[in-house]
Amino acid sequence: MSIEGSGASNGASAAETTTRARPKRADADLAQSASETAQSITEKARAKVADLADQASATTDDLVSRATDAVDRVHLAIQDNPYKLAGMAMLAGLIVGLMLGRGPKVVYVKRPD
Repeated sequence: MSIEGSGASNGASAAETTTRARPKRADADLAQSASETAQSITEKARAKVADLADQASATTDDLVSRATDAVDRVHLAIQDNPYKLAGMAMLAGLIVGLMLGRGPKVVYVKRPD
């Protein structure tokens, strides 16, 4: 048997073996590149989420501060003018009651015969 005959007996020549080995290396390089890209995207996403969390925290703190200030102003206004605010509340209740009432009232008047 010759060397060529033995190579042909397993069905693969030296050139085919080299060609088959290259895609395996290319696959490994491609997998490495994909892994690095995924890590880069993950790091960017984590940084963006951290920035958004900081912004949300700052916005929440600002809203809480504004609400607390508004409650304090209303509390002071009630302490300074309790009767005025009670009258305004009664007037608002009257207006809402009239608006939500049972509808128009019709009064029939009989003529004296």
